[in-house]
Amino acid sequence: MASNDSAEKAGITRQATQGHMILDIIGKMATRANVRTVVLSHLGARADGTDDYTPWVAEVKKYFSGHVLVAKDLMEF
Repeated sequence: MASNDSAEKAGITRQATQGHMILDIIGKMATRANVRTVVLSHLGARADGTDDYTPWVAEVKKYFSGHVLVAKDLMEF
């Protein structure tokens, strides 16, 4: 039974990380593209269980000087 749990956890981790961009890459790409605003959306769950994405915004802003917004459900842009 434990091997099934391990396989399930590995599958969840793989799904959560593949196809998602790393925050520093988002910041660097936004700077190269010369955009004014980055909107972080389709966010994964935080490890600490909170919905405070301020540290994620700070990580993007290390590489990007424009506006960084965190999308919430039903926001329009």
